[in-house]
Amino acid sequence: MAGRIQRKNMLKPGLDLNETAQFIVLTISGCSALYASTHDPRIWNLILAQLNWFINGLKKTRKD
Repeated sequence: MAGRIQRKNMLKPGLDLNETAQFIVLTISGCSALYASTHDPRIWNLILAQLNWFINGLKKTRKD
């Protein structure tokens, strides 16, 4: 999938996709642990909103 996204030129240049994927996995893992201890659904809502913001920041803009 990463290759297809790169071929379509959708991401900002110079991104380390392995590092980005690790960040996303670690974020979700940490969120899972926090949710398991609290069972507060707001935790998932917050983390998903922040991951959405992060992923949108990776996308190429017209200025890039």
